[in-house]
Amino acid sequence: MKSKKFKVLTYEPLELKEKVTKYSPDFTKLRIEYSPEIQNGWAGDWDSRTNTIKIHKGLSDVDRDGVLIHEFVEMMVTTMMGIPGYPHPDYNQEIHGELNQMAHDFANSVERKILEMSGVSWEEHEKRVNMVRNKKIE
Repeated sequence: MKSKKFKVLTYEPLELKEKVTKYSPDFTKLRIEYSPEIQNGWAGDWDSRTNTIKIHKGLSDVDRDGVLIHEFVEMMVTTMMGIPGYPHPDYNQEIHGELNQMAHDFANSVERKILEMSGVSWEEHEKRVNMVRNKKIE
């Protein structure tokens, strides 16, 4: 049997500094809520002011996990970029929109890769997630 080899990636960081911004959530108090509906019809959302990730409760377990991964990654990347998450009062679409989209796209790629590695079809996952958007489920 052939053994799988992994490439080792190494790098020399130029600086190692703690990266904290005024929008960084307190991950020691991170909460996850399953909500009957999410603002703007999304399947998930996060709020650094309340340290909360909200996931639409109409999703199946595997789809909830995928959306949770997405929201956590997006929350971390966005706040590390130093931008507030929507609907934070400091959020400005003209100023933060492009960076926010970059964080969202990266979170999508992470979500997709993890689900596919787990044997979940990305296309089927997206179909199921789209079915709960704009719906209130009690």
